[in-house]
Amino acid sequence: VVAKERAEEQVKDALTTKEAAEQKAYEINLAKVSAENRAQETLVTKEAAEAQVQELIVANTTAEKQIQELVVAKERAEEQVKDALTTKEAAEQKAYEINLAKVSAEN
Repeated sequence: VVAKERAEEQVKDALTTKEAAEQKAYEINLAKVSAENRAQETLVTKEAAEAQVQELIVANTTAEKQIQELVVAKERAEEQVKDALTTKEAAEQKAYEINLAKVSAEN
């Protein structure tokens, strides 16, 4: 009878240990699934960040091209101003010469 009770106690202990092990395995599996989900979320976040970096690179390249176009346009405008000033000076010189000839002719 004592041996039977001991055996029953050992079976009971073994079942309790088995249940505890199963519970622990469940918790570990739950933690694994949670970690996998976090890893997937991190991967998605990383991919989104990489896409944003690529968009910024494209935007930066576009901005650099626009800046270069503006520099060229500024240089052209400066050249046109220089040409206009030269034309103005030539016109003023011609007007002076005509006025001088007019005064000379009147005298």
